Amino acid sequence: MAHPLPRRTLLTAPIGLLGAGCAPAHEKRSDRLIVGGRVYTVDPRRPWAEAVAISGDRIQAVGSRAELDPLVGPRTEIIDAEGGLVLPGFHDVHCHPIEGLSGQTEDDCLLDFDADARRLVQQVRACAGHGRHGWVTGYGFDITRLHPSERAPRDLLDAAVPDRPALLYDQNGHAAWLNSRALTALGIDRDTPEVAGGLILRGPGGEPNGLLLDNAMMVYSNELVRSLPSDEYPVLLASQRKLAEAGITSVADARVTWRGRHHQLDLWQRAEREGRLAARTTLGLWAYPELEDDLQLPALTGAFRHRPGGMLSTGEVKICADGITSNLTAALLEPYLIDTPVPGDRGLNYFDADRLARYVTRLERTGFTVHIHAIGDRGIREALDAVETARRANGDLGARHRITHIEYPHPDDLPRFARLGVVADFQTSAPGIDVPAYRRGDEPVLGPERTGRLQPIRALMNNGATVTLSSDFNVGALSPLPNIAASLRIGPHAVPSLGHAIRAYTLNAAYALRQERFTGSIEPGKLADLVILDRDLFARPAGEIEQATVRHTLLGGRHTFGPAGEGHAPRFTG
Repeated sequence: MAHPLPRRTLLTAPIGLLGAGCAPAHEKRSDRLIVGGRVYTVDPRRPWAEAVAISGDRIQAVGSRAELDPLVGPRTEIIDAEGGLVLPGFHDVHCHPIEGLSGQTEDDCLLDFDADARRLVQQVRACAGHGRHGWVTGYGFDITRLHPSERAPRDLLDAAVPDRPALLYDQNGHAAWLNSRALTALGIDRDTPEVAGGLILRGPGGEPNGLLLDNAMMVYSNELVRSLPSDEYPVLLASQRKLAEAGITSVADARVTWRGRHHQLDLWQRAEREGRLAARTTLGLWAYPELEDDLQLPALTGAFRHRPGGMLSTGEVKICADGITSNLTAALLEPYLIDTPVPGDRGLNYFDADRLARYVTRLERTGFTVHIHAIGDRGIREALDAVETARRANGDLGARHRITHIEYPHPDDLPRFARLGVVADFQTSAPGIDVPAYRRGDEPVLGPERTGRLQPIRALMNNGATVTLSSDFNVGALSPLPNIAASLRIGPHAVPSLGHAIRAYTLNAAYALRQERFTGSIEPGKLADLVILDRDLFARPAGEIEQATVRHTLLGGRHTFGPAGEGHAPRFTG
């Protein structure tokens, strides 16, 4: 139902926020004025407005068209929302901009998530003529589709690609499928030791069966990257166009590598120097499970650089507490209901509980936010325990650590999020996480009681936790709209309202990135990071949310996507 526009006092920015020597806000002419649509500000003082005035990179005023008309001058660009909805720019606090696009070239095999083993072999065989540098690569399969086969995954892939090495990534980014030539090229055999936080699945006699799980996939993927010529910078630039098209104005890269040839940190710093970033970017430096602490911790703390509202910050560290349920590696308090590759059948840890607590404690002192992947109830509890240990050691430093996924938490741990100030981050548009299926595939391995806990978003909100929504692109869709739509229809755990879902993708997410004083809501004095949709989501049926499209994206008042309008504002062209 449409909400009436309240008549309230015009909100304008303090003079100091518009630059030294400026005239009072109500007299200064605007550079841009957005009109012709409804404005949902996510500001509780004035949630609705008709127009937004922009001066430089800041929001100058918010109010009705009549109130803001005096700010229009001969050089003011009028941006017509054409009946659409104006929102704060979306913030994606868990995204993989480079990795998400790296496997989507014409040289890669794009596999169907729903394909069974036979169909996957057919798809690989059909695309194996492409490849690059003598390897066949690709992504997209569901690892559970390979388990029912009578043949080892290695043998299945050998049948599709017998003459070259082949390495394919699953849709979740936690498993790799290799043929015999790839195993040989990477030096993986019966005598290869396991790596911390990962598994080399094996058949009779200890021979690798062609599947690498969790950190084993990461370690040997890095070996492949080191052995092949590659340039990820064009992929980074392509990701900026995708972010702008999706209305995303702030993003957190949730796994930034910083060692050896696979050095994504250098790429991001280059893009910042060259002015090629289309979103304010927070980097989550990857914590390597296999790296010694006395080498890793000083390197991480030395890289810290937090710039709230800036274009690039190195203010987060990404740590995986556990694996994922489709690998049977998510860490559980009680065993899986079937045999698993992990002794004890309770999942694995990338970082065990004591080491995780040590890292959070040390990194928090430096100023880092620690972004923790945790899916199983044991993984989630150990992540919360680590934050609590850090709080006891450091005192309350105001940290905003974030746990992402939170698929199967124990009910006893839900109140701890608010008590410890931990942000709860969810993705609801990934394959298998939607109605009507809603991850029923986990029920045979977890049972109905645990499966019923999946993603208790509403319960965490009711307990006072700060909740964010994000994409985990390319596990889920990059566009926030499918994620928002799905979050409203996941049964008893659903987000209570569209307003709550939008806040989770804007102001709450800005809070998680420690920049809510600068962005995340449409308020005078904040940065003019805005998105204009083609329709008013509040006035249309919920089923239309996913059909909505982005018309304009503005970053600091500058067009990064959509027509630049009469003012011919500069547009991102990277």
